[in-house]
Amino acid sequence: MRILIVNDDGIHAVGLRILTEAAQSFGDCLVVAPHDECSAVSHAITLHAPLRLREHGPQKYAVTGTPTDCAYLGIHMVSESKPDLVLSGINFGPNLGIDVLYSGTVAAAMEGARAGIPSLAFSLAARNPCEEDWGTAKRVVHEVLSWYLKQPPMAPGKLLNVNIPRSPLPVPAQLRAACLGEVDYPTHVETRKDPRGGHYYWIGGRPPLLGDHTGSDTAMIQQKEVSVTPLQLDLTDFDELDDLRKKLP
Repeated sequence: MRILIVNDDGIHAVGLRILTEAAQSFGDCLVVAPHDECSAVSHAITLHAPLRLREHGPQKYAVTGTPTDCAYLGIHMVSESKPDLVLSGINFGPNLGIDVLYSGTVAAAMEGARAGIPSLAFSLAARNPCEEDWGTAKRVVHEVLSWYLKQPPMAPGKLLNVNIPRSPLPVPAQLRAACLGEVDYPTHVETRKDPRGGHYYWIGGRPPLLGDHTGSDTAMIQQKEVSVTPLQLDLTDFDELDDLRKKLP
């Protein structure tokens, strides 16, 4: 099996190393990751600037671009043949609810799904993970892949978003199918002055508030369960579409 591994935290991220170690028992791994951290860049792709590819070891490359750039180059240029599996992560911090629209980690997996390749995004729901948290995450990734690779392939354009609570977790971990939950980021824009008197701004910075709706990824992560959420590239609201067809002239 040919496995492409990407992330949004950069080529030197601990989560990237942990994911690669977990995946190596399932096939040959090719790592293509951003040269620098690219969190919250969503599905941005670089169209108006050159991209540089730098080797960081055997089958390990850094790209001066976004996670989507990495997935695109990994699939269509770096890999000698089309990968059989795309894995993204392990993200430093959760990707729950609305986070999937901002997340570079999820976007890289979406690019794999767009290319018709089975794809999964992994995130560790710990703001300050310790060595034990990463060890647990590695084990859970192995458990998820052991299960996933025995299942019938998902339809093209679909992927799984997996969030792993911090340690300790039972062995084996409790894998739960989940919908997207509610994540409320407190509105916060901090205004500062630079040395020349000009204003600049910082967005966010305050911890999010997680919903507890039954069956949601946000509820499950608070219950110390691994949430597994199926996502799809088609964002069409088909219920609204049917209603809209009746309303339009």
